[in-house]
Amino acid sequence: MHHPSQLLIVSSLGRFIPWKVLKKFHPSRKLNVHPSLIPNYRGAGPIQWAIADGLEETGVSIIEVEKVGMGYDVGDIWAQKTVPIPPGATYPSLMPILAEEGSELLISVLRNMINGTQSDSIEQDPDQATEAPAIDAQIAVIDWWRWNAKKVEQVSRAITHQKPIYSYVFDHETTLQLFDVSILPKEHHNLRLTSIGMAELNWKSEKLEVQCNSDTQVSIGSVKQRNKKLMPAREWWLGVNEKKKSEGMIQFHMGPWRDETIHPEFKHP
Repeated sequence: MHHPSQLLIVSSLGRFIPWKVLKKFHPSRKLNVHPSLIPNYRGAGPIQWAIADGLEETGVSIIEVEKVGMGYDVGDIWAQKTVPIPPGATYPSLMPILAEEGSELLISVLRNMINGTQSDSIEQDPDQATEAPAIDAQIAVIDWWRWNAKKVEQVSRAITHQKPIYSYVFDHETTLQLFDVSILPKEHHNLRLTSIGMAELNWKSEKLEVQCNSDTQVSIGSVKQRNKKLMPAREWWLGVNEKKKSEGMIQFHMGPWRDETIHPEFKHP
């Protein structure tokens, strides 16, 4: 019988708990509420990566907290529940849904433990594990040469609250954060954008349009250049020196994240 007379409960902790603390609790009495279907998306960014990867569903898991050295989110599984991801979901919109589902699942597990009806935990299958690392600057830089428009839009929805997606422009130091990202329908494509990373303002929509991988395009409603304020794309475009444009267009690139086997070398207009 797994009776929770003394409990350790954590959620989105993001760090290891010392063994001197964990050893005070018996197995089944140190529980972690994790917002994914473990062993999928172990790590600090499960919600972000589920959205960025375009999943239609994710879930919540109640798992055992393991000691330092075992790895993040590797404990035995007590319970899980699948949760649909609404179309157009962002981290701020999906997180409360998973938080509520996770709390309800935790309460259910604790009640079952008290009643003696809780099933034994099951071990994770490490061969099925996937990682959800913390979001950093490298993850936020847009890889126009590998990502299609759908991927760019998904990543924007997933991490903009935390680290807005961005690209390099003009040189190897100037960055431009991109907001209000949407997929441009094929019938509305800008036919002047003939190479990946090329961008131009659409004067009618007042949005910046960019060529992505797989002959797809995105439109950008607002931008923030390094050391400047957030502004509408049209306002920013009007401030760009014409000498930095090539035939009225600009070229986004990877800056220091360039992979020579994939990305062409950036050349000034």
